[in-house]
Amino acid sequence: MSKTIRDEIKKGRKMIQNGDGEGSTRFFKNLVNKHPDSAEINLFAGMTNDNLGQEKKAIPLYEKAIDLGLNDKKELRDCLVSLASSYLIEGDHENSLKAIEKAKAKFPNDPVVSSFLALTLCELNQAEKAVKELGIALLKESGNPDFKKFEKPLREYFSELDV
Repeated sequence: MSKTIRDEIKKGRKMIQNGDGEGSTRFFKNLVNKHPDSAEINLFAGMTNDNLGQEKKAIPLYEKAIDLGLNDKKELRDCLVSLASSYLIEGDHENSLKAIEKAKAKFPNDPVVSSFLALTLCELNQAEKAVKELGIALLKESGNPDFKKFEKPLREYFSELDV
């Protein structure tokens, strides 16, 4: 990615951080028109639409960013999770599941991915799988000493849920 594009992305991200949703959406829309083959620009254009509740506009931008190839792992994770979340909000639970399962395959220990997978599973009436996913994530992430006392039985229970 060129320094110019990187600088443009920084400028747009600053607009997002400053709460200028409308301005950042226009800004990234123009950037997408100038640089349609930039995965990062498509990602941030999607995020600006998403932040404004315009998931239908965000979805194709996320998909294009993924297809073009995001090199930064955090950006790829964020893109897949955002895509799954947008599908979930739009009521497209099957595509949400596809996106979040792709994220889970690439980031198997990520608690954000696990949380969105659980939400999607709940929407698909797979509550036991959702509880298992969240329970295992909770045990991995919790630094709470009280969990340590019960970690072994909890891990066994969560792992043995009949799913």
